Amino acid sequence: MVLKKRFNTEFSKNVFKLTFGTVLAQAIPFLMLPVLQKWFYSVSDFGILTHFTSIAAIVTSFASLKYEYAIVLAKDRIQQYNLTFLALFFTFAISILLLIIALVIPGSISELFKAPEAKPYLWLVPVSIIGFGGTQVFQYWYNKEKSYSFIAWSKFVQSFVGETAKVGGYYPFPGPAGLIVGRVTGQVASFIWMLKRMLNKEKEFFSSITFSRLNGVFNEYKSFALFTTPGSFLGVLTSNIHILILTSLYGLETVGYIGISFIYIGMPLGIIASS
Repeated sequence: MVLKKRFNTEFSKNVFKLTFGTVLAQAIPFLMLPVLQKWFYSVSDFGILTHFTSIAAIVTSFASLKYEYAIVLAKDRIQQYNLTFLALFFTFAISILLLIIALVIPGSISELFKAPEAKPYLWLVPVSIIGFGGTQVFQYWYNKEKSYSFIAWSKFVQSFVGETAKVGGYYPFPGPAGLIVGRVTGQVASFIWMLKRMLNKEKEFFSSITFSRLNGVFNEYKSFALFTTPGSFLGVLTSNIHILILTSLYGLETVGYIGISFIYIGMPLGIIASS
């Protein structure tokens, strides 16, 4: 009886929604991986995807300067609007800067990690940062709104669209391009879906954005940029630097096996972590 009451609380229901969404989002790539391996992509293709994902994750870890963390602490709706805009602004700014670098000196970046095969796809890293980074910003927005079901569905959308696009993308973009385009498509689809819903409900969003208000929240919550961002960057760098090192030492095929292993191991570990 006591256990039943605990599960009937609002907190327990919200935890279940987020857990279910996370598990479902992880189950789709877990189930699709054998299909992609057998009929569509080689181990080296997955190696380039893993290399690509690591670079995108490292940059995304600091792109927003972690101002999205402050969204749940916003004192009123105006602050919430401006913090969301600020986090998105920094994410887009870093992405545009990286895009310029990727277009001007793509060879230097790929040579740095001794992965020339990744050179044609580096320009998609900024697009991935916008999609994934923007989605993270809106997860904090909807957390503030207590829209936990929507957060769960957004994870499902990202996973479902991404895996479907990997299959469909194989025909116009054979090789690693299909995997990368599929992943980026899922991230951007989730971001656009969350952005569209927010703008449809929040008609006063853009009219509430002013330079003075942005400057106000920038200074009030600058501790996230100064202290949280370096920690986040180091944490993600520590989790991904071995991929970049192994790429330069042993090549993309070895990294491909590691990336595939991550997907197979990630599903059961994700369930444990969510529990």
